[in-house]
Amino acid sequence: MYNFTLHELAHPSHWKKHDGDFKDVDGNLKESWAIGVAEELSKYLFPDFILFGDFSFQQLKDADSEMMDQYTSLFVDLSDNFNQGLRDINKPFDKILGYSLHRIEPFLDGCTTFSCIQQVLETQYDLPSESGLPSLFQQHINLSR
Repeated sequence: MYNFTLHELAHPSHWKKHDGDFKDVDGNLKESWAIGVAEELSKYLFPDFILFGDFSFQQLKDADSEMMDQYTSLFVDLSDNFNQGLRDINKPFDKILGYSLHRIEPFLDGCTTFSCIQQVLETQYDLPSESGLPSLFQQHINLSR
């Protein structure tokens, strides 16, 4: 319940960054950002908590809700130091380290797609794991490896 509440509270904060106009923001960016925020904040109280950060691509595609494919672990993968794809080929292969949600948040107001977030990260930061960004973003856009 705590995680879902944080997820829903992340939406109005993101909405405010777009001056209350969400119509041009892709659903996968909206939902994936809220997942990232909720997972990161949930870990403060529940350090071992993982929900969407451990879903496989197939689980997201097969879910009952037609919007479920908008819920990706992209922002969890950008900010964690765990590559769940090493143990399961149905999960993102995530070689990314060093991007925190705090570092990404300032760019949300200028981005409406995953591609924009990727471009911003590639131009604004120079991190050793940056070469893995195109692959990670493509996995989340296509929901497959």
